[in-house]
Amino acid sequence: MLSKKAVEILYKDNGDTRAAFVLGHELAHLANDDHWHLEFFNLAKSNQSLRPIVNRFFAQNGQDFKEFLKHFPAR
Repeated sequence: MLSKKAVEILYKDNGDTRAAFVLGHELAHLANDDHWHLEFFNLAKSNQSLRPIVNRFFAQNGQDFKEFLKHFPAR
């Protein structure tokens, strides 16, 4: 997952090279099954203490946490 701001930064100058690097990095996570953040988001979904922090993070990146979670099944 890349935020809108991250994509803007990637494509500021010489974006294809940066995007290729980031994509390769993210594909390595897939190859290594490094999806711990999904576990965290699922925890935050049900944890009232974490929810405001995660909501604020998503809001700062122009996204909505509830909408984000619709794309990922609960584990």
